[in-house]
Amino acid sequence: MQVCDVMTTGIQACHTEDTLADAITRMWKGDSDWLPVIDWEDRILGQISDHDVQTALGRTSHTATEVSVGEAMSHTVTTCSPNDELQQALHVMRESRSARLPVVDPDRKLLGIFSLRALLERRKESGDDMGVGESELLEFSYGDL
Repeated sequence: MQVCDVMTTGIQACHTEDTLADAITRMWKGDSDWLPVIDWEDRILGQISDHDVQTALGRTSHTATEVSVGEAMSHTVTTCSPNDELQQALHVMRESRSARLPVVDPDRKLLGIFSLRALLERRKESGDDMGVGESELLEFSYGDL
């Protein structure tokens, strides 16, 4: 199976010009602790987590409405392709110690998110192991979910 068979589309994202308040709101609405940061052509530029927001606000006297995502985001982001095999994407997740990977096309345009949580939910719903063995999943810790 490939990433495109499991990835989530229609995800929340933000732009570097958005405020941290905007990002926090989108995280809350999307029940997530993380957002991809994209440009106006939907190409991935980085990522921002709730931890990035807390760190940025802890270093300044400004409020979340006064600090931009661009000031707090991480420019390092590991991605995968929709045509990657699930085992390959899981390997990349383990290596990058991440529970999710933005799925991008060759131009780095954001297509969706491949997440460990979505994979586990899909396995449970379908009753299919999706070609991913229990031993591969056990290599992740509870904190990765």
